[in-house]
Amino acid sequence: IAESSTRTGRAFGLHRSLDTVGAIIGSLTAFALVGVIGLGLREALLIAGIVAFTALIPLIPVIEVGAVKVERGLLQTVTILPGRLKSLLPIASTFAGANVSYMFLLLRAGQAYSGWLGVATPLGLYVLFNAVYASLSYPMGSLADRVGKARVLALGYLAGSAAFALMASTPAMPVLVAAFTVYGLCYSMVEGVERALIADVSGQLKGSGLGLYHASTGASAIVGNAIAGLLWDTYGPTAPFTYASTLALASCIALALWARR
Repeated sequence: IAESSTRTGRAFGLHRSLDTVGAIIGSLTAFALVGVIGLGLREALLIAGIVAFTALIPLIPVIEVGAVKVERGLLQTVTILPGRLKSLLPIASTFAGANVSYMFLLLRAGQAYSGWLGVATPLGLYVLFNAVYASLSYPMGSLADRVGKARVLALGYLAGSAAFALMASTPAMPVLVAAFTVYGLCYSMVEGVERALIADVSGQLKGSGLGLYHASTGASAIVGNAIAGLLWDTYGPTAPFTYASTLALASCIALALWARR
């Protein structure tokens, strides 16, 4: 994607939008197959596997454009990556540690209600989150190409901080709706734009840059979710969201300072 487009914000935004639309359709289809039609879980998984296999077909005619081959080892490649990328990775990794799994949000929403509302509320809010995320990813990517990716990404970090702050407060229905809406806005401004920014500052070594980015943020996400889970079990549901909101705000400030340098 990064090699095939000069407007990387728009390109990655389209990717995240289509990916999320697929996730929504897949989730609703699985619900219909198992919950409505009464299909077994094994049969549903088999159908999912067949559908996943068909995703290989569109890759057949794809031709790589402008790919750079580097005859170096892993450590040597890391040492020659641009300094701008190396200074951005700790910031992105910090936000990854703050951006706790949406399962914490769904658990918080489910605990607020009993009976059928305890099931319907998380499901409805999850669909709302994905609908906002899918519908705004492309426009936010396009906006990032026009006004600057770091600006949009910093606002995305700020939206994440706001969403977690709302989840730390009372779990009333209006608050939950607002939190999941802002959380979807956060994802639309972060997921595609962050990848596009990493690709841009990686120079010609986009593959290595994106690989290091995913390794770094993935490790940080594991640590961040472990901390959030420990805080939940020890101090209750308010603590992990307070932790996440504070760390996301710190990431926003750090990125703003990075962009000014």
